[in-house]
Amino acid sequence: MTDSEKNQIISLIKREVVPAIGCTEPIAVALRIAKAPETLGSFPTRISVYLSDNILKNAMGVGIPGTGMIGLPIAIALGALIGKKELLKKM
Repeated sequence: MTDSEKNQIISLIKREVVPAIGCTEPIAVALRIAKAPETLGSFPTRISVYLSDNILKNAMGVGIPGTGMIGLPIAIALGALIGKKELLKKM
């Protein structure tokens, strides 16, 4: 491999690889919480969430875009307050 090819690859990586600001676990939990009012027939007054160790581990340190906060508590709160059940029909 030539120096020019190496430099092109490094340039491509620097341009295309960016840090992730989120992952799928918090949104999966938020979407399930958003479904609660439809399932229950009313808005829940209390929410208990039971998660696998892997979901919990992967989601607790994740930044939630637009909030400046991290973790599942904010994802759960957002799902409960502003979730749209019609989004769940696409899943």
